[in-house]
Amino acid sequence: MADQGHIIGESKIERESMLEVHVCHGTFSGDIPELNFPFNAFVSEHQGDFPMHGHEYSELNLVLDGEAIHRTDFEDYKIERGDVFVINGHHRHGFEQAKNLRVVIVQYNPFFFFSDQDELEEMMGYHGLFDLETRTPKARKFRQRLKLFGKQLFKAESLGHALIEEFNRKEEGYKISIRGLFLQLTVKLCRSYAESHKEKNVTVVSMAQIMAYIRKHFHSNIRIEALAEIAKLSPSQMQRQFKTIYDTTPVHLINKLRVDKACQLLQQTQLELKDIASVVGYSTPSFFSAQFKQILGVTPREYRQKKTRRSSHQSTYPNFKSSLIMMKNSFSRLVQIDAETIKEILA
Repeated sequence: MADQGHIIGESKIERESMLEVHVCHGTFSGDIPELNFPFNAFVSEHQGDFPMHGHEYSELNLVLDGEAIHRTDFEDYKIERGDVFVINGHHRHGFEQAKNLRVVIVQYNPFFFFSDQDELEEMMGYHGLFDLETRTPKARKFRQRLKLFGKQLFKAESLGHALIEEFNRKEEGYKISIRGLFLQLTVKLCRSYAESHKEKNVTVVSMAQIMAYIRKHFHSNIRIEALAEIAKLSPSQMQRQFKTIYDTTPVHLINKLRVDKACQLLQQTQLELKDIASVVGYSTPSFFSAQFKQILGVTPREYRQKKTRRSSHQSTYPNFKSSLIMMKNSFSRLVQIDAETIKEILA
């Protein structure tokens, strides 16, 4: 049995109109029922204090009722109905002076649900709420959180309860349904964040807008001056604040995104290098190759050759590899095969 980790604390959760004691471990093995589908959702009730803790997973919180002091390593602040916040990775948080606090809690692996969602990366609200706000400690001091009211709150609550119902019932196709509902909730929260911060010229919002712009237009000719205009800052101020929050520069990020896209094209298409260079935003093949090698340590041509050889090896010998595995498992007493040789072939 997998190690569930030590017990952090207990709360009460709602299950089919009944309250059950819920033990929090902060680990995937302790808190996520199905490790091959890293997701959990429930309504949690708190009274009094809940100790500071971190999670291996990410956690989306939507306050339904009550109030408390939300504690983090960076600041403490009051939460009440309509407050939304996300805790990523091992950032710590807890509650003090909770009074009838009821929270929709969604626990998830962000890489499982978000890694292939390119459109999310283009949304300012995603970088303000789900990404930047929770992953960059220096950005937390700006206190950028989401507060929902009226229809926005009603929609978020409805989607939260729908997620919980799907997860509890586990009817046929529930994993597909949960993916769809969770992405829908994420998009609505991102839109609400962008709308609520539209007129606020604060650093965290400006940097989120710049990040979303870069993600959407990295293949174009992006001028530093244009990014500075988005933030209403001088180019030097913008680059300083961007580095403070993201620990990288806009130029390095643009090159990284271009190289990532180039890797995809080198593996999945037969486009010539000059065409790939143009598609991802480089004016000349030589500059493209130089940037590619600087980031990955190999040239685009070497990268393609390496991936092609690996693909060819895997496609030429699938049956042989399967047979070798079966032979090793079924006839290990009769057939003596050097372990290192098997390891090399199967690598």
